[in-house]
Formats: sequence, C-alpha cells, structure tokens
Amino acid sequence: IEIATNGLWSTPSIVFGLFGLAFLVPRLGNTASLLSGQLVLAFMLLPVVVITTREALLSVPDEYRDASAALGVSRWETIKSVVLPAAMPGIITGVILGVGRIAGETAPILLVMVNQPFPSSAPDIVSTTGAFPFVELNLVQPASALPYQLYAIITAGVGGQESFAWGTALVLLLVVLTFYAIGIGSRRFFRRKLDQ
Repeated sequence: IEIATNGLWSTPSIVFGLFGLAFLVPRLGNTASLLSGQLVLAFMLLPVVVITTREALLSVPDEYRDASAALGVSRWETIKSVVLPAAMPGIITGVILGVGRIAGETAPILLVMVNQPFPSSAPDIVSTTGAFPFVELNLVQPASALPYQLYAIITAGVGGQESFAWGTALVLLLVVLTFYAIGIGSRRFFRRKLDQ
C-alpha cells in the first residue's frame, strides 16, 4: 500500500485525467460529467490523505498506547479514544493540503468534466420531485470549474476580458485560502482539545 500511494502521489495530474477519460467517462454515460470529475479529483486526493494520515498515526508516541493498555482499555477503544484524537491535527493538515492541491487542477477537469468553459446555464444538479426521496441528483452532466475558466481566458483568450481572468484568479485564491484557514483553525482546535 505504501509503494502504491507513493507512486500515486508522484503521478502527474494529466495521467489522472487520462485515466478518467479512458476508464470513468465510458462507464458514466460516455460524456464529460460532474461525477467523473469528482471521482478523478478524489483519486488525486487519496494518496495525499493516506500518506499524511499514516505519518500522523505513526507520530503518536507509543507511551499513549502503552498507558491505555495498562488501564485495561481494548485495542479498538485505544485507537478511537487515544490515537485518533492525538493524530487528528496531522490528519486534518493532510486533508487540507490535498484539497489545496486539487483546487487548482485544470488537466483532469479539462478531460473528464467540461464540454465548454463558459456554459450558457448552470447545471441542474439538484431537482425536487413530488415523490420520496423528494430530491433528485443529476451528477452525470457536464459542468465548468474556476481553474478551467481561468485557463481558457488567459491561454486561449476564450470567453472574457483580462479583468474577468483576474477576478476569477482572485476568487480561486480566496477559496484556497479559506480552506487553509479552516485547516489551521481545525488543527488549533484539536491541539487545544488534546492539551486539556
């Protein structure tokens, strides 16, 4: 597992996009779709989260586990009540780093999720129905994304002015910084909770 996750971590994003185009798109309606984009980005996020979670779990001192075992606590209870809370700041950091990595990815989105950078209407993902479960999700339709729109404006000159590109870059930067702020706040919260 360690060799596989390290290999996936070093894989370029375009390879993930090509995997999604060859494997996921034909099985999900044979067209670019929001679901295939989500799955490809989840595959890109997975190695970062696995590697950082493993390192966070290994960084928990053995004294914590030994003290819990000395009190007669079962192995599962030790993991749930001692090891995971102690490793939570590192796990959250890994998730935030992974989200920061995939937030600006353009290549996989270009290959598996987008038909055109500036669609005339937003995708109708959630629609209400009269029957149970009252909400219907439609994730098998194309959608656009901020990184791809930014790429289309700056490199290809499609769809907008330069001021729109700068505004898109600012929004994308604010989204990533918000994720990082949430990660820092969560990490501080769990560290403070651990110190109590």
